[in-house]
Amino acid sequence: MSNYYKHETAIVDDGAIIGNSSKIWHFSHVMQAVVGEHCNLGQNVFIANKVQIGNNVKIQNNVSLYQGVVVEDAVFIGPSAVFTNVINPRSFIERLQMQLLFVALLLAIMHLLVLVVLLQKM
Repeated sequence: MSNYYKHETAIVDDGAIIGNSSKIWHFSHVMQAVVGEHCNLGQNVFIANKVQIGNNVKIQNNVSLYQGVVVEDAVFIGPSAVFTNVINPRSFIERLQMQLLFVALLLAIMHLLVLVVLLQKM
């Protein structure tokens, strides 16, 4: 049996494994996940099924860890961070990088045109 602290408003689902000396604070929810020893889960933290959290991890308030995320030992996660386990993130698509380059080029041209108009008025 694990010896950990759970605030009365926190929810720890059946099947969750919580390490010794860990603390789970207000309105947090740990589903069927593994939380290591000496961890501190701040207020309103959500830990989904199949998440693994190592030992000595500090998770600040309003953090969400979704299915498949693995947090190694001695990690600090700042407030309001959201971790997903997306294999093919949309941000990696090359056309997005080209679109951003095109937009940056257009903005530079617009700035030059404004500068030319201002100089002509002088």
